[in-house]
Amino acid sequence: MKINETKHDHIDEGPLDLLTKSGREQRRAFKGGQGTLKKTTDNLKKEFASYLGRQGKKNFKQATTQDVIAFLDDKDVDTSNIGPAGMTPERMHDIFVAKSQEAIQGKGAKPAPKQEPVSSTYTQTKNNALKLNAKEKRRLVQQLEKSIKTKPAKKSGIVNKDFDKSQKLSSYGKVGK
Repeated sequence: MKINETKHDHIDEGPLDLLTKSGREQRRAFKGGQGTLKKTTDNLKKEFASYLGRQGKKNFKQATTQDVIAFLDDKDVDTSNIGPAGMTPERMHDIFVAKSQEAIQGKGAKPAPKQEPVSSTYTQTKNNALKLNAKEKRRLVQQLEKSIKTKPAKKSGIVNKDFDKSQKLSSYGKVGK
């Protein structure tokens, strides 16, 4: 029996998917995603353990729901879906896995408080200029024209020794030191 005879299109089992190159690539990607989630969750647990240590608690069994919420609030994570039920190590693990998944997907951050749009300097200047009378506007235009005008750049009196021989020396002044 040949390998291609064992693989049927209607069968979707794991080991048979490993027979194809694309199946192996999908499996590697899947395992990589699981690894990333596990590492993120483990890091979150380590940071929480450090947080508990700073609070004077010895282990996860002493942690309360308020401790978990306060820790996640410090990390700017949305805690609105964590209920007030008692905290167990299993529930804590489930919460950390869920928050890690949200963070990996980019959904776990707290919504930013709405702020009034800050007007730009240009907008403020424009509004202030519109309030001026005709005489003040003319003075402003004159001042702007004066500040915009620049003096022409001076030519240096010394030219590099490697200048282009086809150019006239008189336009460059003295040649090198």
